[in-house]
Amino acid sequence: MNKALAEPPDDPNLIGELGMAAMRNGDRTKALALALFEQAKTADINKENGDKWDVLIKSTRCWLKIDAGYRALKANNLAQAEQHYQQAQQVDNNDGYALSGLGDVATARHNDTAAKRFYQQALQREPANGGAIRGMAALYGRQSPQAALAYINNLPAAQQRPLQETLTALKRDITTQQADQLAEQGKWPEAAEAYRQVYQPAADDIWLPYHYAQVLRQLNQNAQADDIMQRMANTPPASSERAYAYALYLSATERETQALTHLHSLPEAQWNDNMRELAQRLTMERTLVHVQALYDAGNETGAVSYLQQQPANTPISLMLADWALQRGYAADALERYRKVLAQDEQNADAQLGEVKALIAIGQHDEARQRLQTLKIADDSSLNTQRRVANA
Repeated sequence: MNKALAEPPDDPNLIGELGMAAMRNGDRTKALALALFEQAKTADINKENGDKWDVLIKSTRCWLKIDAGYRALKANNLAQAEQHYQQAQQVDNNDGYALSGLGDVATARHNDTAAKRFYQQALQREPANGGAIRGMAALYGRQSPQAALAYINNLPAAQQRPLQETLTALKRDITTQQADQLAEQGKWPEAAEAYRQVYQPAADDIWLPYHYAQVLRQLNQNAQADDIMQRMANTPPASSERAYAYALYLSATERETQALTHLHSLPEAQWNDNMRELAQRLTMERTLVHVQALYDAGNETGAVSYLQQQPANTPISLMLADWALQRGYAADALERYRKVLAQDEQNADAQLGEVKALIAIGQHDEARQRLQTLKIADDSSLNTQRRVANA
């Protein structure tokens, strides 16, 4: 083909055939195809196929601009992508793919109103335009899976064909939503069946297996739940999100040591914020269990000393305050509770501890006043609510 450009034959039809071959060879040779079609038009001195060369030149120029727009869009250069698609429109105002490209640019800019307008214009010109059909389906999908499913189901059969994978994914999303809702309502058998319908052991899902396993444990199907989560954890590629989900599952099933071990199976340089927070919480819980055992065994001095060596935080401050109150040091306990409240005025344990410390030092009126103004969060534990009732 390059030789044909350097030493072009006189036959315009032969040059045109070379151009068609270049078009079929892929995106990299479309510019070569354009040059060959222009040569064919020049060589056609009798104008026998003038219209043919004009059509081919026009369509190839248009596709070159569309290809350039697509590459710019993939590189997230939205202004350049928009410019290329607009130039494609100027070349051929009837081309639907330039319009669907502009719809994709509008989507990337989170302008669904403009995107919908471009996609609809593209479909008016080319009802089978796959890019516009997929764009519209994605647009409705951002509203809800149900809206996208209704849109696709209302399309003619020919327009539905490019969306079979999307259709399957939408049905799966809808069933997953139903499973989540059933689980929130405590309808464990129904939720388990819904999750079973969409669960795919070989898929790279992380949170669907997690929620499915949680429901199975509610049904005392612990072995199956563990198997599902182990499969999830061992599915490549390893990631911080995957490691966090499995460690969270282990910690929720009273396997804190295993959870910490699993977190550390991933180098700390690859941890995300959730992993760091979970590791910190589990380490703190292990510390509190250890010192409580020391305290209960009568080694109060050792337990207090151990806690005082740890970095200051709310759980440690509350435990030291509780112990001070139990040992009869109410004034010390009151000071510790109030330090916690200075940082978190709605901490239920600190508020209740303050009331008990006030009672212990004989300040009953202030204790009664504080009890009447307690700020207990609505989502506080049942144990905390009982302590308020008994205070």
